[in-house]
Amino acid sequence: MPLYNSETRPKSSGRAVSSTLAEGSLKASTGVSWSPWRVAGAVLAQSCGPAAQVVLFLIHNGSKTGAVLDMNKSVAVTQHPLPKIDLPTHRRSSFMIDEFTVRHHEHISARSFDEVIAAFEAAVGSVEDGGIEDDAGATRSLSDFEARIRSREGASGFMRFLTIDHGAWLARNGLDAKARMYTIGNPLIAWTMIKHDLGAGLNVPVRLMIYEDASSGTVRLAYDLPSSLMSRLGDEEVAAAARKLDAKLGALAELATGAPA
Repeated sequence: MPLYNSETRPKSSGRAVSSTLAEGSLKASTGVSWSPWRVAGAVLAQSCGPAAQVVLFLIHNGSKTGAVLDMNKSVAVTQHPLPKIDLPTHRRSSFMIDEFTVRHHEHISARSFDEVIAAFEAAVGSVEDGGIEDDAGATRSLSDFEARIRSREGASGFMRFLTIDHGAWLARNGLDAKARMYTIGNPLIAWTMIKHDLGAGLNVPVRLMIYEDASSGTVRLAYDLPSSLMSRLGDEEVAAAARKLDAKLGALAELATGAPA
């Protein structure tokens, strides 16, 4: 099977293939483990031969490589940088599916719901009035923008973008519950990840929920660990910045609940 390089590069039809399907085909074709490479995308290609071929985009710890999967033969992988493939100039609709592991954290507090809420909100600033957009429009320089953001963040380094009081609307449906969901973050923190991969923007700002567990009566602050959410990107620079966000978020949760991670 030819390697995916400049000599054997197939012409692409531009037809996207589900990365999950391609991943399964890769396993079936090789009959051996292809770990640690992960299929990040796939495109159906047109080769000079009669057999259908799929160009696979593989990623591992930020390194990228490629392979050509012949649906009737085995697969060969080269660890050389991927060349550009000849995609058509018009756009085509497609989709891809990824699976990855997320770590969920919950800080269980001995404090009351109101006490945890008060401690949490006191530690974060608020831009729920849309102040970020105003600052971005009025700023004269990067340093000016940073100064404006710093003036809006709380002692924790975070600011609140959105608050949803689930308890308020659940009460109208006859359910007595205490729960608030918050979207919090900081553009200066987000920049440390988004500058490496725009896909990081899916998970910043972060979401968390403070709620009273009905079965135990305990108050909990719950969130998904940012670095685990970012792991899908396979970028070590994003991962390193996300781990710093993990630490800041954990410190805020411990401050609000009195319970360490």
